[in-house]
Amino acid sequence: MPLPNSSELQPVDPSRHWKSDCLRPVLAWLTLAGLAAGTTLAQGPYHREFIQGLHDTLGTELPHVESADMDDDGDLDILVGLHTGLILYYENVSTPELLKFNDQDSPNPTNPFSEIHVDGFADPKLADLDSDGDLDLLVGDWFGNLEYFENTGTADHPLFDKVGTFDLFGGVDIGFYTSPDLADVDGDGDLDALVGRDVGWLHYFENTGTPTAPVFAEVTGSENPFLGIETAYQGSNPDLVDFDSDGDYDLLVGGKIVGNGNVEQETVLRYFENVGTPQNPDFVEVLDSDSPLYGIATFEDLIYRGLPAAWDRSPEIADLDGDGDLDVFIAVDDRIDVFRRACAGQLCLLDGRFSVTAQWQDHQGNTGSARATALNADDSGTLWFFAPENPELMVKVIDACSFNGHYWVFASGLTDVEVRLTVVDTSTGLPKHYDNQLQEPFQPIQDTAAFATCP
Repeated sequence: MPLPNSSELQPVDPSRHWKSDCLRPVLAWLTLAGLAAGTTLAQGPYHREFIQGLHDTLGTELPHVESADMDDDGDLDILVGLHTGLILYYENVSTPELLKFNDQDSPNPTNPFSEIHVDGFADPKLADLDSDGDLDLLVGDWFGNLEYFENTGTADHPLFDKVGTFDLFGGVDIGFYTSPDLADVDGDGDLDALVGRDVGWLHYFENTGTPTAPVFAEVTGSENPFLGIETAYQGSNPDLVDFDSDGDYDLLVGGKIVGNGNVEQETVLRYFENVGTPQNPDFVEVLDSDSPLYGIATFEDLIYRGLPAAWDRSPEIADLDGDGDLDVFIAVDDRIDVFRRACAGQLCLLDGRFSVTAQWQDHQGNTGSARATALNADDSGTLWFFAPENPELMVKVIDACSFNGHYWVFASGLTDVEVRLTVVDTSTGLPKHYDNQLQEPFQPIQDTAAFATCP
């Protein structure tokens, strides 16, 4: 079906851009040709992504991950606590097209954590504990200590001084393998503490002091909103975050799982929704496909089938890429897996391996980002500029690794506006750009050498 030439086009009216009727025969042909047959959309909104500087750099360090804006430049940097008791610092040096982190490991004058060393299995947590406008540091370790380091520097040039061990927690013996998190659990304006430990229990400490001078007292019995929450693992790593954006803290817990020959399909993350209020939380576990994290723990390397060893799973949830939604980090054995919710408004193909975006400019100089509509196929989808019922582009990524060692990119368009189509291989961060000039009918793309990144 040929595209109209530019002389047949009227000035662009965004509310009446080329009708989707033109594209329906194309969609029907794809279905009849079997390109959508036997495939389904990938489950869950997340896909695992390669992040430069965070992948395959840790050896066998059994890491714990934390994120915060350490240099006050508006983006999230990464801390990694190691089983040796050291803390690595990764500065966020990302660009709009590529997430990237630089290792600021010691010896390095820009690493404020280079002199910090705890008694094994460092689990760092950053928060403004004294309400002075900068981030302080709380670190759990193998022997059950919670060590507090006050930031005596500034928000953009932190300097950490050790205040003491258990000074804030009254000498409570939590056990081994402490994993802290800090949040205003009871909605009174100061930070409380939730601490995981070796046997899978969670200890809750209410801040009975003030926002500037915290004092933590353990809450037990029926007054403890976390009573009865125990992981199925040897160890618990809690993370409190408003996951469903309803104004209160929900709970994500990861931990160790011990393979004994009988473990099958055990998830490594558990999600508890707060169905109470910010002042009186009530945590209820959300299971299986109802969980917003469903799919993350079903990746091949996050499923355990009788492994004869115990390993860590330390979660962190934050908006890593600054796009307004929450991403998930999982410190796993010898690396950090990052799961981005990149399919919200974008097109993610081949089980999230490739993300597809487009920028456009019309005849009147209006600009915008394309929105995605997935088809009943994991390799194809459409992008629209002005209205969802009027798609402008169809994009398909084909796994031809067994044929010529490449992933192929095919695209067609029903528009003559200026377009930059970008396809990114999220496992490597490599982008491919395809441009269409203003007032030129969109030329079909048949790139059979797009990505030499197999498998």
